[in-house]
Amino acid sequence: SALVRWAHKYEADSLKTLIEDHLIKDVPVKTGSLAHALSYSLLRRRAQCLKAMVADLREHVDELGLLAKRETLQEMETVWP
Repeated sequence: SALVRWAHKYEADSLKTLIEDHLIKDVPVKTGSLAHALSYSLLRRRAQCLKAMVADLREHVDELGLLAKRETLQEMETVWP
């Protein structure tokens, strides 16, 4: 998390892409994954998280409810149109 925060802050896009590739390939979607992806503009990871969460809404409904605020309205429209 510290490395992606640094890559995001200093706009190290190549490093950020490598980190996102790792997250997508090796880190399962769990509580906090979507918030992390949103915080650091990891668009492909965000899509992966939303797809996984929509597939199991009962498991993730509380987290999605917490994230459904004005800043994430566009992302949440894919879950609740």
